[in-house]
Amino acid sequence: MAAIFARGGEEALSQTGIHAMVARWTSNAARANNIANWLGRGATGLRFLGTGMTTVGQVATSSAESLAGQLTSGGLAGAASFAVSPNPYWFAADVAGYALGIDRPSQVIQGSIDTIVTTGEGLFTGSTRGMEQIHQRQLSGESGWVFQKAAEAGDFWAQHGVGGGLGMFWDEVTGLF
Repeated sequence: MAAIFARGGEEALSQTGIHAMVARWTSNAARANNIANWLGRGATGLRFLGTGMTTVGQVATSSAESLAGQLTSGGLAGAASFAVSPNPYWFAADVAGYALGIDRPSQVIQGSIDTIVTTGEGLFTGSTRGMEQIHQRQLSGESGWVFQKAAEAGDFWAQHGVGGGLGMFWDEVTGLF
C-alpha cells in the first residue's frame, strides 16, 4: 500500500477506492444541497403564510373596539410572528405547548400585544369596554393560564389593596412560628 501511495496519482486513488467514495459523497452533498434549497423556499412561503394567518386571526379576535385598534393589534402580532418564525427554539416551544395543552410563547405574545393595544385605545378614547372584555376573557381562561393567573392576581390586589395584601402575607408568615 505504501508503494502505491509513493507512486501517487490516479493509480493510488483507484486502487484504494477513495475516488469512488469521494464521488459518492460529492453526489450526496449536491443532492442534500438541492433538497435544502427547496425546503428553504417552502419555509419562506410558510413563514409569510403564517404571518398572514396570525395577522388576520388577531384582527378578528382583538378586544380593541375600533378598526384602527384591531388593525394595530393584528399588525403588531403579525410583525412579532414574522420576527420569531425563523427561530427553531420558538417553533419547538410552540409545538410543545400545543402537544402539552399549555400556553404557547406565541399565544402569550399575541395576548400581550392585544392587551397593550386595547388598553392604549381605552386610555385614548376613554372607553373601558375593550379592557373589560379582555379582563373577562382572561379570567375565564380563554386567553390561557398565564393571563388567567394575572387577572386573578389583579382582582386580588384590587379587592384587598397593597396594605391588605401585605397584611395577609405578614399574618401567614408570622402564623408559621
